Amino acid sequence: MIKVSTLTSCYRGERYLRGFFDSVVEQKNLDELEVVLIHNDPSDRELELVGWFGKEHPGHLQHIIVRPVEPLGESWNRGIHAAQGRYVCIWNVDDVRTPDSLEMQAGILDHEADVALVYGDMIVVDEYGGRNGMPILAPEFARAEFLRSFHCGCFPMWRKSICDNVGLFDSQLRSGADFDLMIRIAASAEMQRAHGLLGYYLNAGMGLSTSGGRLQPTERTVVELRYGIYDKIDYRYLPQAREYRWGEIYFDGCWHPVSELFPDYEAFLHSREHLRRVGLRNYRRAQVRRLASSVRMAGKEVLRRLLARAGLLDWARSLGRERA
Repeated sequence: MIKVSTLTSCYRGERYLRGFFDSVVEQKNLDELEVVLIHNDPSDRELELVGWFGKEHPGHLQHIIVRPVEPLGESWNRGIHAAQGRYVCIWNVDDVRTPDSLEMQAGILDHEADVALVYGDMIVVDEYGGRNGMPILAPEFARAEFLRSFHCGCFPMWRKSICDNVGLFDSQLRSGADFDLMIRIAASAEMQRAHGLLGYYLNAGMGLSTSGGRLQPTERTVVELRYGIYDKIDYRYLPQAREYRWGEIYFDGCWHPVSELFPDYEAFLHSREHLRRVGLRNYRRAQVRRLASSVRMAGKEVLRRLLARAGLLDWARSLGRERA
């Protein structure tokens, strides 16, 4: 009897797969768990590891091979469609869940009929398998705040049936699809925090949301435009964000208006119109601060060049050390 299905997208995950499968086996509710592994362009070694797990633990793995590589949100959507469990959860191959995390979250959904999603605390580590890192303590659920910020972390579990109302992941988003879906769930249902550590999130600076660049802030801006979080918008990313169809969500090969997946969407956006002025004011203040910082740095560089030209740079540096 499968109760919980993981949404596990894998691409070039050879170094993590064995540890991931070991963590799966350690789960206290393994008998009611299946791994839905959406495997993008797997290597021969990865296929060997998957074959080993499937042979050792028959009935606990759905292995879906995808070629060519597809966006993460699209792979997660494949997993939702394939899932046999009534609860689905995100579990990436480079993250480690605690042995009781799935049992803890499923237990809350079993006993709290009005709760659609369970999230909780995690620790951010900088190397796979590490246990020491930065704790992220999730707040208790408050709908107004969860409609503005991403607090569900990387280990949420939710009822598969809620997707009938709120839709699936927006696969046009390569970095912000989870934030987007969590907002739609928060608008339509109750969430609850699990009181216990759920796992260890690897931040090695190589993920879609952690590798730097313009993708993550651009897609964050798309989500902020979509749900009227105007006071948080960084207008530097607005031109790129406008290239997305932020009024529509793409899944199952179709575009779906946000208004079909979010209750009273137009009225909700109207209620947030006043935040546009706040956002513009905050952006202008940030521009002034950046400009002032640039002027200070430019002034320091001009002074350094003048001192060097006069042969006084070493003397100025020694004077600074004496004052220190």
